[in-house]
Amino acid sequence: MITTRYRFYVGLTDKDKQPVNPVRYFHAMDAVHKAYTCFEADGVWKGNHEKSLVFEMVDSEGKIDDQIMRATVGFLELAGNQETVMVTIERAVELLFFS
Repeated sequence: MITTRYRFYVGLTDKDKQPVNPVRYFHAMDAVHKAYTCFEADGVWKGNHEKSLVFEMVDSEGKIDDQIMRATVGFLELAGNQETVMVTIERAVELLFFS
């Protein structure tokens, strides 16, 4: 089985240097996904440190495709007035041993 972990990184400051209400991001994520994890991180964008949120989803059923990924990025960019959203994708093959 292949498991994929997606992480979407968004700043808590928008491209106009204004604070972003995190609730806006949660509404954007809720519009596309039923389940996800969110945690805070310290990010750096163009040499400036900023508080960030990371939204993470783990997909072992192949339900998240490119169209869903692009929709997620678009909603997050709009919700937070972001110049960009960083996305990381990690794929791993799980090895299961039974005795």
